[in-house]
Amino acid sequence: MSLSIEVGHKHNADLPAMEDGKHLWIVMAMFHITDPTGDAFTLDHENLMTLEGPGCYLCEQVYSPQVAAQPCPGEPVE
Repeated sequence: MSLSIEVGHKHNADLPAMEDGKHLWIVMAMFHITDPTGDAFTLDHENLMTLEGPGCYLCEQVYSPQVAAQPCPGEPVE
């Protein structure tokens, strides 16, 4: 299986509107880049280092059914 999508428009994108008490579940991807000053980065499976999550962006807790059942104690980002 392969997935190919253009994501440049998501760089520094605004987060969706969030409600108090609602978790924002995310998965983070970490890529190795060779030139942090460059205008473009290649983000593909060859330089993907790890995937972490899911976890809540706001309260920084790792997903579990117990955490998901509780209101998020984090504060929504504006």
